[in-house]
Amino acid sequence: MRSMCVTLILFFFVGLHWASEIPVLDVAVLEKKSSVYLSAQHGFQVFNFPNRKKLFTRWNGKSLKFKVTERGFGFLNFNNLQSVTIEPFKKGLVYVNGKGYRGKLKLLEDRFGKLTVVNLVDIESYLYGVIKSEMLINSPIEALKAQAVVARTYAIKNKDKFRREGFGLTDDVRSQVYNGIEDEHPIARKVVKYTRGKILTYEDEPISGFYHSACGGSTLASKDWHGKGVPYLKSKECKWCSGYKNYVWDY
Repeated sequence: MRSMCVTLILFFFVGLHWASEIPVLDVAVLEKKSSVYLSAQHGFQVFNFPNRKKLFTRWNGKSLKFKVTERGFGFLNFNNLQSVTIEPFKKGLVYVNGKGYRGKLKLLEDRFGKLTVVNLVDIESYLYGVIKSEMLINSPIEALKAQAVVARTYAIKNKDKFRREGFGLTDDVRSQVYNGIEDEHPIARKVVKYTRGKILTYEDEPISGFYHSACGGSTLASKDWHGKGVPYLKSKECKWCSGYKNYVWDY
C-alpha cells in the first residue's frame, strides 16, 4: 500500500489499552535468499527454534553469515537448521544485510529450501517504520494521525495473513510498506505515540482498513472487489486525489 489519502467511513473509534506487553508482529523482511548476513548493535545470541537451545553468542556488532545447506541452513559449524531466533543484547537494533530494525529476528527455511528473515517487533515500534513509508511525512499532522490509526488497524486485522508461510505480514505492498529504522522520522514516532493503541472497529471487530494512494475520483463498493459487502466500505466520490500523479487509472 502507498497512501496519500484515507477514504474510510469511521463507524467506531476505540482505544486498546495494551497490557504489560504490546502485541508483537512477525514481519517478513527478506525472502527466498540463499544467504544472509545478520548482526546486532550490541551483540546477540542465536537460539534454536522452538526449543530455545542456545547455539551461539556474539559479543560485538560483527555480522554473521547464514547460508542454505543440503539440508536446512547453517552458520559457522552449525548445520541442518530449520529455524532460529536472533536475540540482541540491551534491546539493541538488529541488522539484516546492514538494514536496521527494532525487536528481534527469526530465520527460517521456506518450502523451497531458501531463507526467510522475519522481524519480531511490537506493533507500536513497527508503525514507526510504516508511517513515512506509506504517507508523505510533510502531510498535515491530523492526516498522519489518521494514517497511524488505519495502519495499526490493518496490522491487527491482518496479523496472520501469511501464517502458512511462517510469518504474519510482509514488508511490502502485499501488507504495508515497512522499512524498519531506515524510514523512521521524529514526526512518525510522535503520531504513533499520540494515537497509541487506537484502532477502527465495526461491531467490536477491527475493520478491513484498506487505503490507497489515489482513487481516481471515486472509491468502489466493497461488494465489487472485497469478496463481500461491508457497510463501512461503500462507494464514495472523492475530490481530494485530483492533483496526484496517479489520479487517472487505466484499470
